[in-house]
Amino acid sequence: PVIVFDTDSPWDGKAAFIGTNEVKGGEEAGKYIAKALNGKGTVALIGGVMGHQTTIDRLQGCKNILAQHPGIKIVAEQPANSERPLAMHVMENILTSNPDLGAAFCINAEMAMGALEAAEMDRSDVKVVGYYQEKSALQAIKDGRLAGLVSMSPFGMGELCVKNAVLLKEGKEIPKRIDTPMGFVSSENIDEWVK
Repeated sequence: PVIVFDTDSPWDGKAAFIGTNEVKGGEEAGKYIAKALNGKGTVALIGGVMGHQTTIDRLQGCKNILAQHPGIKIVAEQPANSERPLAMHVMENILTSNPDLGAAFCINAEMAMGALEAAEMDRSDVKVVGYYQEKSALQAIKDGRLAGLVSMSPFGMGELCVKNAVLLKEGKEIPKRIDTPMGFVSSENIDEWVK
């Protein structure tokens, strides 16, 4: 039996998928942005590799929430291939076209740091939100620079994979989909992450 983890596969032969519900993760980012903008403002979305399911799901989740706020307008959606330097360049272009940008959601921490660097060079107060609790991004939240991050549990994902593999080996049934824990890191709870 095969357990697929982290990024799902449409393969029918898998025993289960264990990972983060990426749509819900994107929704967490959207909720934070909507609240931070008080339901009004402009938002940019910076994705990873075009066509990759994780990119699609995270962006869709954010859009699901932002669509519930008629005062919020998505003014740009650009790929940055999950690369920090490219995200910086993309954000520079977005800020040139949208100098009043209120927030940006980047689907990973590296791109969020690149977008943040561009915003800081522009002296912009854009609220940048990323995904995954990478060390420098956590420090940027603690320093008051980065607005927030959707947090994942890779350790928990690995633990669930091993536990469920053992259950399969013992001939027991396991759920076809097991979602791993997630949350949101911001200035409100950063001390739980960075001492």
